[in-house]
Amino acid sequence: MIKNDYFKTKMKQLSETITKILELNKTQQFQESHEAIGEAFKQLLGLNQELAENLSYTDLMNFVASYESTEGAKLLILAELLKLDGDIFKAEGDVMKAFNISLKSFNIYVNAILKDYDLLDQSKGNIESILNDINEYEIPFESKKLLFQYYEITKKYDKAEDIFYELIEDSNNSEDIVNLGICFYERLLGKTEEELEKGNLPKDEIEETLNSLREI
Repeated sequence: MIKNDYFKTKMKQLSETITKILELNKTQQFQESHEAIGEAFKQLLGLNQELAENLSYTDLMNFVASYESTEGAKLLILAELLKLDGDIFKAEGDVMKAFNISLKSFNIYVNAILKDYDLLDQSKGNIESILNDINEYEIPFESKKLLFQYYEITKKYDKAEDIFYELIEDSNNSEDIVNLGICFYERLLGKTEEELEKGNLPKDEIEETLNSLREI
C-alpha cells in the first residue's frame, strides 16, 4: 500500500505510460514505445534510459536513492519501468536484451518487497510474468538468492527449497548459504501444519534437512 500522495501520483503517471506503450506495441510502433519509456524514466525517476538499461541493479538502486528516498515504493516504480522496457524488447524479438532487463527488474522488485511487504500484492503479477519469461535460462547466483527469498515470502516453500538446493550446489556448501538454509528451515518449524501443507513441504522433511545442514 502506497500511502503517500506523491507516490500515488507517480503510480498514476506510470499506469498511463503502461497503457500508452501497450497500445504502441500492438501496432508494432516500437520506436515510439522506446521514446515513451525513455520519457517515463526521466519524468518519474530523473533517470536516463540508457543508464537504466546498462547499470547493474545495485547501482541503479543506489542511483535512484541519491535523488529520492530509499523506500520500497520508489524501487517499485523503477522495477515496473524496467519490466515495461523489457517487454518492448521482447515484442521486438530481442530476446537477450529482454532477458537482461527483465532479470534486473525482478531483482529490484524483490528488493522493493523486502523493504515494504505491503508492495507484494501489486508486484506479484509482474514478478510471475518475468519468471515465466526467464525460467528457461540460468540466472546469476545473487538473483537465485532473491528468488529463494521471494518464494519464502509468497509461501511457496517447496520452490524455495528447490532454489536453496541450487544455492548449496553453486556455492559448494559455503558457510553463508548453509546458515541461510538453517535459518529458513528453523522459520518453517514455526509454521502451522496447515501452512506447511499449503507450501508443499512436510514437517518431517524440514526436520531431516535441518539436521543434515547442522552437520555440515
